[in-house]
Amino acid sequence: MREVQRALQIFLLGAGVAVALGAKCADPKYERFSGHAMCLSAGSCTGKNLITSGLKEDHALALLHAINRFRSLVATGSVPGFSPAANMRQLVWDAELAKIAQRWSEQCIMKEDFSRTERFEVGQIMGHEWKTPITEGMNRDPFLLDFLLMVFWNAFDKSYPARHVSEFVPLEANIKLTQLIWAESAYIGCGHTIYGDNVQGHVSQIKSLFCNIGPRGNVEGESVYEEGLPACEVPSGHYEGLCSTKEIEAAYSDPCKRKNFVKAYPALCDDRLFYKWIGHGVPFPYRWCNSGLWKRRFWSAFCVLATLLFSLLVGVGFELSRQFRRQPASA
Repeated sequence: MREVQRALQIFLLGAGVAVALGAKCADPKYERFSGHAMCLSAGSCTGKNLITSGLKEDHALALLHAINRFRSLVATGSVPGFSPAANMRQLVWDAELAKIAQRWSEQCIMKEDFSRTERFEVGQIMGHEWKTPITEGMNRDPFLLDFLLMVFWNAFDKSYPARHVSEFVPLEANIKLTQLIWAESAYIGCGHTIYGDNVQGHVSQIKSLFCNIGPRGNVEGESVYEEGLPACEVPSGHYEGLCSTKEIEAAYSDPCKRKNFVKAYPALCDDRLFYKWIGHGVPFPYRWCNSGLWKRRFWSAFCVLATLLFSLLVGVGFELSRQFRRQPASA
């Protein structure tokens, strides 16, 4: 019975997508692109239960800020096994890419979509998380950051050979990583959906994240980035080692100056917490000085020395007093 239900769901999903593709495009702007995500219906999630969808502004800022910080680590040569990058660009959030990613995310399909724009071809990274049973109101923040950690750790375990940086070689385990650090990519936009589905006879909650990146990377034979010390015409004033533009610099707003953002994502706004969050794959650039610890040590040492000095003075005074009493009285 379960197999029949599952087969029916797959049939309905396939039929829904097929009908959508065969029908008039939901957004005429993308009609000339065959099978484009924007030609599908918003929020269709055929055969499944759409719980919530979309990213709040802080979620988008967290993704963008975390990815740019990681690109900065690679560009400055801070990731063991990776040489620095001369031409890695600072990513900016792109509303069109986010809209396309969100539309695809709402189809509740666990496969990549490479719907392009009129400006450039698009690459994509995706991640999914299952939880049984369904619990309403699950916090999506840990999932978003955990997904990035999963991608980052592919760099930390050195599973992508450094020799492939100069000439991209597609390795299934690393295509998310190489797309995230592709130097010529400059724009990113993500979509997020939480929905319920029957997975192997169990009702599960599935969280999906799709991020579109353009211009697309992972082009076989091309370099992931140009190796060498950062050499940018306009260096980023916010992410060391990344290349920016005057327009990006003028429009940039630091998310870590927002109290609500710092409260929600403390690890993204404090170097010590950031390096602790990403684990031991990237060494902390300098020794963290715990001023409180050294103050306690100073006062402890001061108290010990003061006690010794006081004891010494008391002892000397006592000895002088005793010797004075022993002296005979004058005639």
